[in-house]
Amino acid sequence: MALQLDHLDRIIIDGQYVHLKLMQRPDKTVVYTPETNETAYREYEMPHKKYAIGNLTPAPGVAGSVELENDIKELVFRILQTP
Repeated sequence: MALQLDHLDRIIIDGQYVHLKLMQRPDKTVVYTPETNETAYREYEMPHKKYAIGNLTPAPGVAGSVELENDIKELVFRILQTP
């Protein structure tokens, strides 16, 4: 799977929107479902508090874009498995 963000911070996997968005707060990276007429706003707990999303090899102890992609793939898998 290839992960991308569009200009509205929507997460795209293999060319398909997955109904999740990403934002960087000063203290953490947030992956969330945006509020729509059909869904409520919801933030998802991620394995790492903050991701250096533009960096393949961040400083030691900092999660980078590879970790973010893997963690989002796992999140999408969990969401799809939930009835």
